[in-house]
Formats: sequence, C-alpha cells, structure tokens
Amino acid sequence: NGSIDISLALDTTYGDADKGGYIYAFVCSDSNMSMVLDTFDSVGAICTSIDEGAQFTFGPVSKLSVTSPTALYRADNTANDFYFLVMVNCDSKRYSVSASYSLVNPNGEQLSVGYIEYKALSLYLSIAWAAPLVCWILAAAVALRKPSKLQWALTALQIANLAYCVVEGAYWRQYSKDGTDPSTLKGVAFLIVGLKEGLLFAILLLISKGWGITRPKLSLGSSRMMAAFIVVFVLLIWLFRSFPGLMSFFFILIYALVLRVIFSDVKKTARLLTESVPLRPQSAQRNIRMKLLFFKRYQVMVAVYIACDALSGISVGTMAVRAPWIHELADQLLTLLFVLFLMIFFVVRKQSPYIYETLPEVGLPRTIGSEASELQWSREWRNLSRPRKTQQFVIIHNPPTVRSDGSTVENVAIGIEILPSQSPATQTTHTSQVKEHVTISMPAM
Repeated sequence: NGSIDISLALDTTYGDADKGGYIYAFVCSDSNMSMVLDTFDSVGAICTSIDEGAQFTFGPVSKLSVTSPTALYRADNTANDFYFLVMVNCDSKRYSVSASYSLVNPNGEQLSVGYIEYKALSLYLSIAWAAPLVCWILAAAVALRKPSKLQWALTALQIANLAYCVVEGAYWRQYSKDGTDPSTLKGVAFLIVGLKEGLLFAILLLISKGWGITRPKLSLGSSRMMAAFIVVFVLLIWLFRSFPGLMSFFFILIYALVLRVIFSDVKKTARLLTESVPLRPQSAQRNIRMKLLFFKRYQVMVAVYIACDALSGISVGTMAVRAPWIHELADQLLTLLFVLFLMIFFVVRKQSPYIYETLPEVGLPRTIGSEASELQWSREWRNLSRPRKTQQFVIIHNPPTVRSDGSTVENVAIGIEILPSQSPATQTTHTSQVKEHVTISMPAM
C-alpha cells in the first residue's frame, strides 16, 4: 500500500520566528485542494477560519511557532492521487521551514504518479527503434554493398536514439527501486540527447544541400559552417534541457531559422538538378526526376515534423504535471516517423536513384577525345553551381555530311564552354573541339 510521511521543522532562530508569528500548515489531496480553493478566496480567509488541529483535509492543521516548531504527517493506505503540502504565512513575516518527506506508492514504488509509466515507455520505445535498425542492417547485408556516408549517418542517428531510450529505461528502473536520483545515468542521458538532436539537425541540413544525393561532399567553407552550426545547436539543446522555461521562445526562433535555411538549400539543389536534365542522357534523366520528387516531399516532411514538434510541446505542456511522459512519447514518435521516412528513400540497395553514384549513376557516355563521364559531370555540376555572372555559352553543332550515295548523315556534337565576358565586336565563334568542352556525341542512325 502507498504511504506518506512528511515532517516539518520551523527554524526558531531565523527572521521573525521569535516575535510571536506563526504559520499554518496542512497536507491535502488533489480532490480536497479544489475544495480549499472554493471555500477560501484569500489567505486572510484561511487564517481567520482554520483552527489548529482541525481535521479539515488530509491530516490535522498544524500551527508552527516558537512554542510548537515541528509537525508530522503520516498515513498508510493512501488513495491514488496527487498530494499538496500547503503552508500559509498569516502575518507576512520572514520564516524558514525545512521539510523531509517520504512518499511511497503501492508495492514499494518510489516513482511518483505520472512517472511510473516511464519504465514501460522506455522499453517500448527501445523496441520501436531497434526493429527498424535491425531491418536496416539486414537490407545492407542483402545488398552486399558498402553504405554511403549518408547511410552511415542515418545508421548513427538510429543507434543514438536507441541508446538514449535504453539509458532512460535504466535510469527510471534504478530510480524506482531506491528512490534516489541516479546522477550518472542522468548525465549520460543528458549528453546523448544533445548528440542525437545535433545529429538529426546535421542530417537535415546535409540532405538539403544534396550531400550524398547530388554531390559526394561539401566545399571546405560549407563544411566549416556546418560544423559551427551543429556545435551551437547541440549547446542550445543542452541549455534548453537545463532551462526549458527560459529557452523556449529562443528555441522557436532557432527552428524558424532552420526551416528557412533548409528550404533555401533545397530550392537551390532542385534548381541545379532541373538545369542538369537536358545535359544528361535519357537513361540518367529518370534518376534526376526521382531526386526532384524526393526533395519536394522532403520539404513537406521537414515542415510537418518541425511544426508538429513545436505544437506537441505547447499542447502537452498543460498535461506535464499529471502525465509528463506524454511529451516524451510524442517527441520520440515524431522523430521515429521522420527517420522512417528517410530510411524508405535511402535504404541500402544494389542500385538506388537517391544516392550519389560516382560513375554508373552519372553515366555520361565516353566520346572520342573526351575524358571519363564522371569528370565531365563534375565539371558540369560545378559550372551550374557557380553564381550567374556574364559568362557566355557557345553551342557547337557539326553540320550534316553527305554520303557518296547521296544520303545525309546527321553528325551531332554539342559542346559547352564557359567563356570570359566579351563584347559582340570581339566575340569569336568556335567551330572545333575545345579541350575543356563537355561533349556528347550521338552516332548517326
């Protein structure tokens, strides 16, 4: 059975305790607390209406003073409810009261109502994260290929979330046994939550820039900026966990900034993909269109995820006192669903249209006198990625030739060269192959 044991002690040497003042104290349940609020509309009403020793609520009303500085409340077989310790300073003087308490739920459970559910919740969330991780690993084993850097990052994100749930479960089970706060497990969980949120933030930004999808790596400047953003974000996560009330508004501003950056990068990446379609062979254009479709869905999913995460924090805030585990459940489920969305697209497979491939995926055919197609596409992507200035493009077209029998042979060669800015008077027309051209040759049919 549940039990309550509370002891109060007035410090008779502090403040105005020795000047004849006193404090009323009593313990009441949540249901009785509403009756107290309805009966007494002010502190003065409580002071003039309650008598010492009256069985008004749970236990007697105690009057703490110099002559009677202690009070004790003890009860067994308590109902499943919330309990309040109420102290009323009737004469508005300075006092110091120390309290020691032991509240035990039925069956020796040390956790309070609303926290007992964390033990089962941590177990279920651990299973929810472990199941897709096992499927992810099995898919990589069946594909018989090495995962890309983006796929490794997604694997690390799943492991981090699983580790957090396991550590949280161990923390609450230990707390449930002896009623003491396991500081080591609490510190480990605190570190992991910052790392997993920072890793998710990094993956969101990297995908929006096309890392591992349209390009193998970022530039040195972008990499340094990304590292700085991630470090700042992790520090903000830890500050938010330490001071949630002070950091809430500031964190909403950070989310708004993240959304803007992600949408801007996705728009730029989609534009570069769209401009590259005419330069690609027909076999490669399908992969580009599938990547474009992914980025459109990605924008929607990121917006929905961040909006739902913010709204869940606000909506479940009113239930945090009675059921704090609901916020943890909502946060974990939202993250799990978003990660599953990414896993569907980037699961390890033999050939994936969403993963950057060096030669097979880019696949521009070799031409006479040209370099390998991967190098050609790298140059082409760099040219598209450069800011639009006054460069001019020269299109080279081989005119048709005539066979001896009079039939026409269409010789098509398209060359693209970025030239320095020239005035029309000094502009030249190139009719021969230039070494720096990206050339696509199509044989006559």
